[in-house]
Amino acid sequence: MVTESRETPHGRYTRDAAKHAFFAAIVERCADEVAAAVGERHAAAVFLIGAPSRGEATVVETSSGLHSLSDVDLVCIVSPGADLAASREAARQAVARLNPEIAPLCTGVDVSVRPCERAGRPTPLIAHYELARSPMLVRGDAAARDALGQVDIHDIPPSDALRFVHNRCIERLLAGGAGVGNAAACGEIVTLRAQYTTAKLMLDLVTAFLFVRREVPLGYEDRVRLFVTLCRTREQFRALAQEVAPFLDELPHWARFKTTGDWRALREALPEDALAGLRAPRFAFALWRRVLGETLGTDLFGATLPEAIARLAEAEGPARSLARSWKALRSADARSLFPATAVLRGALRGSPVPRAYITGLLLFFADAGGAPREWTRTALARYAPFALPADAPALTDDAMRQALLPPLARFHREVLLGRRPEDGGTGTGAATD
Repeated sequence: MVTESRETPHGRYTRDAAKHAFFAAIVERCADEVAAAVGERHAAAVFLIGAPSRGEATVVETSSGLHSLSDVDLVCIVSPGADLAASREAARQAVARLNPEIAPLCTGVDVSVRPCERAGRPTPLIAHYELARSPMLVRGDAAARDALGQVDIHDIPPSDALRFVHNRCIERLLAGGAGVGNAAACGEIVTLRAQYTTAKLMLDLVTAFLFVRREVPLGYEDRVRLFVTLCRTREQFRALAQEVAPFLDELPHWARFKTTGDWRALREALPEDALAGLRAPRFAFALWRRVLGETLGTDLFGATLPEAIARLAEAEGPARSLARSWKALRSADARSLFPATAVLRGALRGSPVPRAYITGLLLFFADAGGAPREWTRTALARYAPFALPADAPALTDDAMRQALLPPLARFHREVLLGRRPEDGGTGTGAATD
């Protein structure tokens, strides 16, 4: 049974009644399966988080019927005394069973399992702030919702907003260019998912910017409205407004698509290059530099891609980089993703995870950042923490890209989403819609 969230007035996943009922059935099926796997005695509550908990699930009409582009992102709170490791393994297995079953209806399901004591004392992160702000209780007692600890938005470090931006940029990079052209030619759902990934990128860039400002309205449409107003009326954002001016009129259309699933209206409103995501890196580059500057305590307006990447790479510091690199070398899981030779090759330039982020950013911003292609190829060979051909610096742009995208996709799946390969692309990560 779906109950009301703190800030979603009627417990609706989306405005349209039929789409709500469709998504609600998927959510309840997933929550029941997870609770049963963890054990009714231990599963104190199951929450839905992310945009659907705010009434912004993206459910689209296709030639085959309704389909949810939004993930079902669940948080299972386990009671005191529960074996946390066993509960997480049970949830992982439940997710592995569920994803193939719901694939025709929904992008997927993820579950994060947390002990109740941690839920009451959340760390100041964007994901925890959003959970505490609008948790949709799917299973359990309302007291579990009331017991969730609050997060003060002023305690969330800018670095979390930066990580948020990095993750979205990599997601859009991996989605490729399927968001344009004849839907029948590349697959209707593939096309819609690519456009959905662009919408998430554009809207979450706005969200990250607002988190840095400590002023984040609840819904995407209100967030876009505030961002556009700030750009057009505040002197302090004049330079930013000049960079993002071509995109300000597009943002409301992306927000409407994200919150209603009306892809026909989106395609009528936006040009083909916007639908394909080809314009998104330019918007992202402007917002990324702004959030990076706030994180590092410096002004990066006008910085080139080489300058901004250099500042990002320096942020970790040699001592921390060496310590983290040594830790990665001692981990069998890390070594399977980051070969020892690649870790050692760049240990002074950064540990594997920051270097993987940089690799994704270099590929994503290759055209938008205005950097010479020769510099980009050299930088990729310098920073990539993955196995590369011996002649990597001499590879063509396309060959370098093709060599790096598979390990980057694995990095995104296993490290950023917390998903293990044996899950078939599913797991117990903490990614939010």
